[in-house]
Amino acid sequence: MRAVWRRIARAREFLGRGLGIAVLSAMCAAPIHAAGSVAVLKSDVQEGVTRYILTWTSDASGNVSGNRIDIRRGTISQVQFSPSTGGTMPDRAHDVELDTLADVDALMRTGRNLDDVVSHTVVFSPGYYHDESGRFGSLGLRVRDAGASNVGTVTIWVRQ
Repeated sequence: MRAVWRRIARAREFLGRGLGIAVLSAMCAAPIHAAGSVAVLKSDVQEGVTRYILTWTSDASGNVSGNRIDIRRGTISQVQFSPSTGGTMPDRAHDVELDTLADVDALMRTGRNLDDVVSHTVVFSPGYYHDESGRFGSLGLRVRDAGASNVGTVTIWVRQ
C-alpha cells in the first residue's frame, strides 16, 4: 500500500496538485473487486415499509460480489429468494448473502443452498435490526455457485 501512495505522490508532483487529486479520486471511486451485477428497485409498499428488489446476474465464474446497496435503517422483516426461469436459471444449491461492513450475513445464513426452481421466503421473527445504511455504510450482496451469467432476485422488506 505504501508503494501506491509513493507513486501517487510522485504523479501529483509531476502533474500538478489538481490533476493528482482528480486521479486519486477516480481510483478511490471505482469498485475494485466487483463481480457480476445488481439492479435495485426500491418502493414504499405501505406506510413504514420499504421493499427492495435486487436482481442479480452472476459473472462467468457464477459469483456476484463487491456490489454495495443502500438499504434504509430499520428492521428486515422478510426476504424472498427467487430464481429466474429458462436458460438463466441459477444452479441448484447456490448461496446468497447480504453482508454488513463487518462481514456478517444480515440474512442469518437463510440464503444458503437455494433451489434452482422454487422460491424461498423467510420471515424473521423478531426481525433483524439493520442500522448501517446512512450511518456506517451499506450492505453487500454476495452470490456464490450460481453458474455463469445466471439471474435471480432477492426481495427484502424493511420496516422503519
